[in-house]
Amino acid sequence: MPVLPKPLRNPLVLVGSGVIVALFLVAALAPVLAPYGPQSGTLLDRFEPPGPRHWFGTDSSGFDIFSRVLYGARPAVGSGLIVLAVSTSAGTAVGLLAGYGRGAWGEVLLRITDVFLAFPGLLLAMAVVAAIQQRTLWAIVVAISLRWWAPYARIVTAQTLAIREREYVEAARSIGARHLRVLLRHVLPNAFSPVVVQATLDLGAIILTTAALSFIGFGAEPGTPDWGRMVADGRQYMRDHWWVVLFPGIAIFFAVAAFNLAGDGARDAFDPRLRGE
Repeated sequence: MPVLPKPLRNPLVLVGSGVIVALFLVAALAPVLAPYGPQSGTLLDRFEPPGPRHWFGTDSSGFDIFSRVLYGARPAVGSGLIVLAVSTSAGTAVGLLAGYGRGAWGEVLLRITDVFLAFPGLLLAMAVVAAIQQRTLWAIVVAISLRWWAPYARIVTAQTLAIREREYVEAARSIGARHLRVLLRHVLPNAFSPVVVQATLDLGAIILTTAALSFIGFGAEPGTPDWGRMVADGRQYMRDHWWVVLFPGIAIFFAVAAFNLAGDGARDAFDPRLRGE
């Protein structure tokens, strides 16, 4: 009987991975799973408490909160995946060039990276959204990605600086391999493990940042089935109608916690000292 790697035997990692799988399924199947549309309801149904008809109750517009929480997984997961794709691609490219290249170009790229790292991510995202004056998924993706690529560039730069001096890289260069081939064939595969670990951890942070932007008014428009927007719209009613804020808040908590747990497992799995007993 095969023995699972040590990190995968951690029950918290397994729980986090299970929640992530469920989150992706909910995002993909929201129209099938939701008993109502995300904006289906009337004012006659407003503030109905949780019960058999509305499992999570209804909000100030009479919308079914359970259905909106399910639909809210779509922008959360979608924006997170797009931001990660953009950030890891840009950061990896910059990191490879800065770490492998010698001279002024590498220093210029590192200084540009340092400039973006100096800005708080949420503050820069707020400034970008305010500047482009659009509250769409793409605006949020652009705003968050503009800062999120920089840590990946630093991670890949550090890995590339160490890898480029190893024997197999020197051997590839000595037989006439082109720099692009050396980067893609020998450097990138060996430098990418920390990027995978960081991306797993970052997906939860991106979901939290997206929710924060929506909460403070820089994200989704009012009425949009977005977790952060739902918390923002319901906070003025939470004293008498607690369910309006509770359930989208729980969704944010479990999504972020799940990716953090899975990220810890991924970090341990890529650590050679923790792959076995």
